Amino acid sequence: VIAMDANEHHPLWDSHTRYTSHGGEALLEWMEEHSYSVLNDPDVPTWRKDDYTQSSVLDL
Repeated sequence: VIAMDANEHHPLWDSHTRYTSHGGEALLEWMEEHSYSVLNDPDVPTWRKDDYTQSSVLDL
């Protein structure tokens, strides 16, 4: 098990984004190469702005 504060974006782990960051793509490629999978629920944010106007899955 690996846990990280990735701060990367990819629809695989954040179903509310359509944006894939460069680092998110590289991280996904590395995970696939090493047979890792994401255990996060892609519908449950791990970060929210203080006023709840934004949320994202940044921690894996």
